[in-house]
Amino acid sequence: MKQQSIRLFFLVLPLALLVTTACSSQTASSTAPTAPAVSPTQSGAQSATSSPSANSGSLTVAGVQFQVSSATRQNVYLVGTKTYKPSSTQDECLLVEAQLLSGETGKVSDWTVSVIDEKGRASNASYSTTILGGSTQGGKQRWLFYVAKTSQSFILNLPDKQTVKLDSLLKK
Repeated sequence: MKQQSIRLFFLVLPLALLVTTACSSQTASSTAPTAPAVSPTQSGAQSATSSPSANSGSLTVAGVQFQVSSATRQNVYLVGTKTYKPSSTQDECLLVEAQLLSGETGKVSDWTVSVIDEKGRASNASYSTTILGGSTQGGKQRWLFYVAKTSQSFILNLPDKQTVKLDSLLKK
């Protein structure tokens, strides 16, 4: 009986997390401005690793085409029954969301991704999840970072040494 309860818990938990995340996604996306549909451009602005920068528009990284759609600052981030919050009162959460367009989208949550602010403070993703569409194509990717409340500008560092300036997507 106890073993059946444990199996049932592990079968229901992922479904509950997916439903909770999908519901919060619909709420956030209904009020979020969409990113302008502009082709990615090479920019003179460089990150700490001197890599090219793409500002809005779609990118292809590690064979996955996607578009960063929002960057939201918030005090905490809830996923099911888990609460993510920074350990320092000087920090807050930065939730970055991308629309996955094509490629092996299920592998995106395994990427090493970070943000760097205008003062050079880097933060690795504390949480990463992929919400796939009806097939292996499409869906959404979310990354959660802990950043300084005083930071005004962020660059998202992706694999393949690509970067995305998040400033135009930032909202509180």
